[in-house]
Amino acid sequence: MLLLLLLQSFFAQIYGEAKNSRASPGHLAIAQLHELHKLQRHYTLNIDGLAEAIGMDTWHHEKHPEGITVEMHGNISYVVCPSCHAVERLSGAVMSTMKACQPVLCKACQEDEMRYKVMLYDD
Repeated sequence: MLLLLLLQSFFAQIYGEAKNSRASPGHLAIAQLHELHKLQRHYTLNIDGLAEAIGMDTWHHEKHPEGITVEMHGNISYVVCPSCHAVERLSGAVMSTMKACQPVLCKACQEDEMRYKVMLYDD
């Protein structure tokens, strides 16, 4: 559990860097292809959420099958509960709790396991 809490604190630092990032010319070119209906699916290993930030909807097999971007390694802007799979957008309060290496309670199932929605080695 301590390792996971330390990892959450590390991701909180990465989140700040990701939020200060700007879309590159490559992101913008992919968005243009999407707007021209020349792109069927966009796969990314990035966790920064920049594709979503420039208007490319995120694909989900159940909740949003018409989305274009498949985030293979997740998105640092969201947290997920490994127990019940509830997902919520990262809030300032949750980020502060994670930076302090404290567990975050899942609102849906009351487990204290919320974590960043990014792929880890054991996933």
